[in-house]
Amino acid sequence: MAERPLFSASLSISGTVFEYVDTTIGPVASANTLIITKLPGSIFKFLDLGAGGAGITPSGDSCTVTGGGDSGSEVKCTLVGTTGINVTLAGGNDSADASQLPSNIKVQLYGGSGNDMLIGGIGADILDGGSGNDTLLGGSGNDLLTGSAGIDSLDGGANNDRLFGDSEADTLFGNTGDDSLDGGSGNDSLDGGDDQDVLNGGTENDTLVGGTGLDGLDGGGGNDSLDGGSEDDSLGGNTGDDTLFGGSGNDVLAGSTGNDSLLGGTENDSLSGEARLDTLDGGDHDDLLDGGTQSDTLCGGTGNDTLLGGGDAASDSLDGGADDDSLVGGDGNDTESGGGGNDTIDSAGDDSMLGGPGDDSLNGEAGNDTLVGDAGNDTLYGGADAGSDSLDGGADNDSLGGGGGSDTL
Repeated sequence: MAERPLFSASLSISGTVFEYVDTTIGPVASANTLIITKLPGSIFKFLDLGAGGAGITPSGDSCTVTGGGDSGSEVKCTLVGTTGINVTLAGGNDSADASQLPSNIKVQLYGGSGNDMLIGGIGADILDGGSGNDTLLGGSGNDLLTGSAGIDSLDGGANNDRLFGDSEADTLFGNTGDDSLDGGSGNDSLDGGDDQDVLNGGTENDTLVGGTGLDGLDGGGGNDSLDGGSEDDSLGGNTGDDTLFGGSGNDVLAGSTGNDSLLGGTENDSLSGEARLDTLDGGDHDDLLDGGTQSDTLCGGTGNDTLLGGGDAASDSLDGGADDDSLVGGDGNDTESGGGGNDTIDSAGDDSMLGGPGDDSLNGEAGNDTLVGDAGNDTLYGGADAGSDSLDGGADNDSLGGGGGSDTL
């Protein structure tokens, strides 16, 4: 069988980096696998399981690879002073595995137009999937992974990695280390894994999970779902109608624009709905909830919570839940319930207030208000304005003051 060119390769003069370009001529349906390993000395072994065997002949700063036959063969080339290896795959569904290289060899793997698998070494590697639906595994080391075009799966592996999706629906997993994940456009799934990670969903509808560690999550554009996981996390929904869950730890959640749903989870959380119609639930422990502008629904849950409906004229619904809570409704016509515990309720506008069980303090301020103390020794005050208020202390020993206007006690 006559020999035919299978590969071309060259040593770059600047940086002494060996570059390997896969230009395999074989059946369209064949998949090629390139495995790179380090032999004793400065010898690298290339095992190609593609369309034929190969031989490599060095000449100055270049190496020419030729071969034939149907079985895979080992190719060896002595590279003096090599600090890195670049591999560029051609078309077809190919794979390049550099996991056996030592940490002092920097690996750059570039996929072609097919569905490729790229596996980095234990050093700081650069992996780019190219077009097609690719799988990139960074391995250990501080790696840079880019999905490029197609529906890609990226795993940073150990250490501190940077992962970038593309315009399709990509899956990014930071794994261990302090990682940075950016989904790009498309409906992406991002998981930071262990340690302290930064996740940005990009545009479209994304799912972000911080995992363990102190994480920062930004949903970006679209209707996103964010889960901080364990530890103290910071979550920002950005634009769109987002769902934010702090998980365990002392978390900070901000809905931004859009109609957002925020759940603090366990520990002491800070929730801010910001603009639009938001739903906030503090969950357990002592939380701070701020609905922001427009009509919001706030529930403190268990713990000593502070609920702020917002300073605008929109009508909010505030429920302190269990324990001793502080509720401030704002200027709209608000509905406020202290729940169990000794609660403080204060709000302007035409409000409806229910203290609930416990010794509560209710202040209607301006507007025509309805105040009900319920069980416990309560203090009710309609406000000094000329509004017409209705005050009902409920059971036990209460103190009622109508203030200005025509009040009913």
